[in-house]
Amino acid sequence: MFGYLQHLSDLDGLGKGHIYVRLFNITASDGKTLKGSNNSRYVYSEDSIFIGTSDWTKDDFEDNVGFGLLLNEAASGFYGNEADDNIHQQLKTVFETDWNSDNATPL
Repeated sequence: MFGYLQHLSDLDGLGKGHIYVRLFNITASDGKTLKGSNNSRYVYSEDSIFIGTSDWTKDDFEDNVGFGLLLNEAASGFYGNEADDNIHQQLKTVFETDWNSDNATPL
């Protein structure tokens, strides 16, 4: 997995955008899983969201059946009418909380 993440990180700066990779450690120093840790499987961008059931590993994509939901700006409710029904903002908040967490470290 780390090789895959390193290759993904190596793509940063090759195009118009950037790719930043961080590891999210859900294991405490005693080896136990942190309480309230999240096991999310999603991709968030400025105009799209992908939420899936598969781990982001080659084996999981090849050997398991999963489900994925792709939403973009055209989807009804993507931005919502109220703060609490805006799936894009809700997922952005979850993503930024994880990304800026003490448990997330640069590759």
